[in-house]
Amino acid sequence: MLTGKAQSEMLCLDCDQDDVCACLSEVQLGDLCKDEPDRGVADKRVFVFKRLFNGEELYVKVSVRVKKDHELAVLSFHRKA
Repeated sequence: MLTGKAQSEMLCLDCDQDDVCACLSEVQLGDLCKDEPDRGVADKRVFVFKRLFNGEELYVKVSVRVKKDHELAVLSFHRKA
């Protein structure tokens, strides 16, 4: 699932959902910058990654329901500032 914010950011990068999936599938442990509880949902965690994708350094933030079903929501997908 992509939030509205992440969808807008994705479009600004001239990317589509397949690109977002491709980027996420290439994430490595060394790309992880932050791991914290999701303030909005008790059983979710937020992970922030910074990684190169299509020649650009991106900031990618996702929320994952770890214990139940691993549901993932992309919260941010933009160029690293």
